[in-house]
Amino acid sequence: MEKTQWIIGGITIMEPMTAITDFIVTIVCVIAFLRLRKISEENHGYMKYYPYFFLTMGLGCFFAAIMTHAIPYTMVEQMLMKEQINAMEWQDKFLYHLHDLPNWLLNILSVTLFEISMVERISKNISTYNRARYMKIAMAETAIVTILLLWKLNYAVAAAHIGFALYAIELPMMLKIYRETQSPEAKPLITGSWIMLIAIAAMAMQKILVEYSPWFNHNDISHCVIAITMYLFYQSAKIGMKDSTHVEMHGRA
Repeated sequence: MEKTQWIIGGITIMEPMTAITDFIVTIVCVIAFLRLRKISEENHGYMKYYPYFFLTMGLGCFFAAIMTHAIPYTMVEQMLMKEQINAMEWQDKFLYHLHDLPNWLLNILSVTLFEISMVERISKNISTYNRARYMKIAMAETAIVTILLLWKLNYAVAAAHIGFALYAIELPMMLKIYRETQSPEAKPLITGSWIMLIAIAAMAMQKILVEYSPWFNHNDISHCVIAITMYLFYQSAKIGMKDSTHVEMHGRA
């Protein structure tokens, strides 16, 4: 398989396209964060955690672009194959993956912030008891996933968490909002959720796509799809955070 790298000013940039597409996701997320934080501040702090979902997602991709893809060789003594990494003792594996942990842990945090934001969004439609229960479930889920990630030291744990949160929790919540209120905010989030399946399919076809085009592989396709999804989620968040009924209720609380 062809090894993809650029050499710029004597510095080797590994997986350049993957790093670039990660940066694209970061840019989309940071812009979304800045715009949504302003909307939240203007509306009595309504859904104050939602902008930080985008910020943590963007920061995770930023760290992944640099530390996981572009210059990982500056973080570890030797780049190893997956089989070699899996054969390591836990402590050695932890040290090897230390440069990956900022991205992995930020991914977990971003999903938690997304879940909390969705619970706040449907708070008008559920009882106080159920809202508290959802919040406890989100916190417990985060703790369990974090422990599993640190035990297994495998990004698949964080990826599974994203998939579970999106399709088992967030999408059903938004479908509930759409059925009960016909709110226009539901459409871009639902559309983005379905589009995200393309990213999942790309990752599942990793071996085929890498052999077909090492310069634009499964990671690159996935990142482009995630950037589109984040834009759609931003559009959904913008509509939801401007919802006059919820804003007025929050402002009077």
